[in-house]
Amino acid sequence: MLQKEDGSWGFVDDTAYACLALISAGEGQKASLEEFEWNEMLTRQKLELSKPKFVQTYPSLGVTEIKEKLHKMLNNASERIWICSRFITEFWTDIMNLKREKPNLDVKIITLPKAEAHNKYKGAGKKFVEPAFDALQRLLGKDFITEPLLHARLYIVDNEVLVSSADITSEQLEKEYNAGIWTRDEETVTEAIKFFENIWNESKDGTQSTEVKRT
Repeated sequence: MLQKEDGSWGFVDDTAYACLALISAGEGQKASLEEFEWNEMLTRQKLELSKPKFVQTYPSLGVTEIKEKLHKMLNNASERIWICSRFITEFWTDIMNLKREKPNLDVKIITLPKAEAHNKYKGAGKKFVEPAFDALQRLLGKDFITEPLLHARLYIVDNEVLVSSADITSEQLEKEYNAGIWTRDEETVTEAIKFFENIWNESKDGTQSTEVKRT
């Protein structure tokens, strides 16, 4: 087994066992087998927790993994809820309650302008487009903006990211075929945050002059 230029021996397991062998052969403090196995277990757990997970909505099989994952993310939020969704007719009361219960929770929403969302929405949930829009806008103020070019469905909660083909509607979370990827991978989360912030900064000025005029 040859050592690579970066100092590793290829796979994580090979590198770990090689390091243990060197420690045992060399002088100085020795790491016990129990300590090594414990550290290895922690490393595996960390990798497992950050590993991307495929989630789906599969109506004919009754699979609603996207909805379940998003609901769990929202309920566990402690620092941030950032949402890109063209339509929001599901979970909007949950989001409002979370913000009221945790005033310091950073809640930001980017969605379609109300008239456009109402015109494009298909399904029984259309009746909730305007009530949800108005209620979230009143509660969040400047942290609720619109972007007519929005097509992304991106949900960032604390250090988790869900990228999905589903908007936050009962139709797309329960009755249509949709798919997504959830992850805690640090690099992916960082890139998702940058993407959200770029849209936010480009869209907010236009929104404030049209959508959020209040006396």
